[in-house]
Amino acid sequence: MPFSFLKKIRFAFRERSAQRQAWNISSSASGRQLSAFQAAALDAIRHELGELAFCEEGERDMFLVARRSDLNVYVYRDGAALEAGSSNHRFERWDYDSPEELIEAFVRSARDIENI
Repeated sequence: MPFSFLKKIRFAFRERSAQRQAWNISSSASGRQLSAFQAAALDAIRHELGELAFCEEGERDMFLVARRSDLNVYVYRDGAALEAGSSNHRFERWDYDSPEELIEAFVRSARDIENI
């Protein structure tokens, strides 16, 4: 029994390290520069929803916002959000093993909102 428990802890630690490494590479950027995550998320959401006019906001940490009458799209250095009416969908790095998984969920949710 103890061996199995230790094995689980080691596995969880390796998984967490891999997650941390994937996110560190993707979310690193300085100043007003886009992170790799932001660039990939912008490409994916524009592919799904068409061309959106994003503007930069935020004084310390730059994030991007596109506003339409029915939908607000936010892309942060390491996360994203959608607002549609009273519905608010947040996609945070802590909930996903990789930036790619978060972007997939973000785009899927945007698609679902568009099809309502």
